This record gives sequence, structure tokens and C-alpha cells, in this order.
Amino acid sequence: MSETVYVVHDYLRRIDKEMTCDKKKKKQFLQRLQNDMEDFADSATTTLTENDLEKHFGTPQSIAENFLSTEPYNEVKRTFKHRKAVRVFVIATVVFALVCVLGYILFDNWRERQFEDGYIVTRLYEEVEGTPPPEPEGTRVY
Repeated sequence: MSETVYVVHDYLRRIDKEMTCDKKKKKQFLQRLQNDMEDFADSATTTLTENDLEKHFGTPQSIAENFLSTEPYNEVKRTFKHRKAVRVFVIATVVFALVCVLGYILFDNWRERQFEDGYIVTRLYEEVEGTPPPEPEGTRVY
């Protein structure tokens, strides 16, 4: 029976990938379909295969198309827009993060070169009676 359960879950996963609709409705539909497939598997006399499921229920694409044809157009369109917006947001966030990391690497590299070329001078001075010592000649203070 475990092999049958695997075949049914794999088939349902393929159907799930084809469907684009509200998650709640999709879950309800797939649950009903799973129950029907398990009943079909129980009544089968031989080991159930995906070919048996396709012959009895249809291909995952045709099942998804039939379900989506019963859904209102506005709901399917809204789901597509939502998915597209999520994808755009994720891609924009990844690109922004990459630009920030690249910018930091370039800035750090630039500072390192400035330091090596002598444009950035770091010196530690001791304060004498609360007043800092005068700056050496030719240094720029930022």
C-alpha cells in the first residue's frame, strides 16, 4: 500500500504544479481528488501506477485545466498578478542585496588602495593636558 500512496502523492504533486488558483480552493480540490484516487486504488486488483491514474482521471495538465475552467476569470487573473508581484519583489530584493554587497566590496577595496597610496594617514596621538597635538604639515583632516 505504501507504493500506492507514493504514486498518488507524486501524481497529486504534478497536478499541484499545474494549478494556479487560490490556495484554499486548490487544497480542497486536491483533498477531494486524493480521496477519489485512494478509493480507486483500493478497488484496483493490481498495483497502481501513474498510467492507471492517467487513464482513469486524465493527465495532470487536463485535470488542472478542467478545474481552472470552472473558476471565475477574475480570481485566476488576481492569482497570476499576485504571483508576478511576489516574483518581482523577490528578484528586486536579491538584486538590491547583491548591489549592496558589491558596493561594500568596491568601497572597501578603494579605501585599502587609498591607505596604501598614503592618502589616508592614521596616527595615534597622546593628549597633553587635555589638548590634542597639532596636525603634521601637509595632512588633510576629514
